[in-house]
Amino acid sequence: MKFTIFNNISIEILKSRPKVAITFSKSYDKVFVIGMNKTGTTTLYATLKDLGFEMGDSKVGEVMAAEYFQTSSIRNLNNYIESAQAFQDVPFSIPGFYKQLAENYPKAKFILTIRSSSEQWLNSLKKYQTVRLSPKSNQHITEGDIEKSNYVFSGWTQIMMKGIFDFPNVALYSDGFKKVYEQHNADVIEYFKKNQERLLVINVAQENSIKRFYKFLEVPANHQRLKSFKQYNKSR
Repeated sequence: MKFTIFNNISIEILKSRPKVAITFSKSYDKVFVIGMNKTGTTTLYATLKDLGFEMGDSKVGEVMAAEYFQTSSIRNLNNYIESAQAFQDVPFSIPGFYKQLAENYPKAKFILTIRSSSEQWLNSLKKYQTVRLSPKSNQHITEGDIEKSNYVFSGWTQIMMKGIFDFPNVALYSDGFKKVYEQHNADVIEYFKKNQERLLVINVAQENSIKRFYKFLEVPANHQRLKSFKQYNKSR
């Protein structure tokens, strides 16, 4: 399969990447950002990287997400996680995926990024995918646009939309999409209810969210360079 070939090649490339170092002490070993796409995950990526965290290569993660939905497993997942210190987006944001991470990495911390409402999240997702996938960026994408997408590789977008949202069985951008988002957030909060010190639920657009982020990750005052999050890849 196409993506398994990319998977093997990508892991070899990761092994040769130069490492960076965090210059402050901490009690955890990994950070997993498990909020769904379009919840501020790119902002978290940039902020974590600025603090000195070695970030997982998102392109490798995208390929692994396809393997997960096709085979229910990821052969090189442990190698990938050992290649860096922090991760975001797929496969880590896939609903339910965080459970195996919490079990296999007991010293890891988790960040659930959210939007102010599911409607705001869905509108952002629609706008982002329209620009990325539609031949006419002023029109919403169609099932045909998804089928023709070559993002990552041909068929990848279909695999993600089916695996996460059960599209096309669930209508594109319907309330069913919002239910997936809402259920994911609720399930994460419930799962960590007995280990709340391992989870931070955060809306990067809210005032003082950066302070909660720094406190959660034990960032000393002399490393706290931001007064608020700089928002990246923003689409309303």
